Amino acid sequence: MNKRFVCFDINQRGRNGETLLHLCFTNGSIIHMILAKRLLKAFPNMINDIFISEEYYGQSALHMAIVNEDIEMVKLLILLGANLNQRCVGKFFLPDDQKKKAKGIFDENPVLPVKTNYESLSYFGEYPISFAAVLGQEDCVRLLITKGANLNLQDSNG
Repeated sequence: MNKRFVCFDINQRGRNGETLLHLCFTNGSIIHMILAKRLLKAFPNMINDIFISEEYYGQSALHMAIVNEDIEMVKLLILLGANLNQRCVGKFFLPDDQKKKAKGIFDENPVLPVKTNYESLSYFGEYPISFAAVLGQEDCVRLLITKGANLNLQDSNG
């Protein structure tokens, strides 16, 4: 099992393992994005902190900015040092037919059933670049490639 960097006190997180920064991105309003920027200025290590629950394990602020289709926030997160290759393997992001059978979510290599139909409302792959590609965000994909995202990484389904 690979260890991930978490800087926000595990006992002070929400029930899904989220930090205050993640809550800002979940809400996504202008005021929440202002608060997110202030949090990042005061606590820069939060940028690569991840959700640590089985449901959303590995999701980072960068994943969330991409889902929010906020290219300006994506640019800021990259500028501030966001991990471009952060893997998100929580059950929420799996195809529906794999959710009940998945094991080892808190590992870099979860054990999934070999075959899947890929049907799901939230199957985006596991990496920021796959999130952007699945959501049709061409500018974001180009930005991630330009800034060094690894195009050769494969998600748990290959």
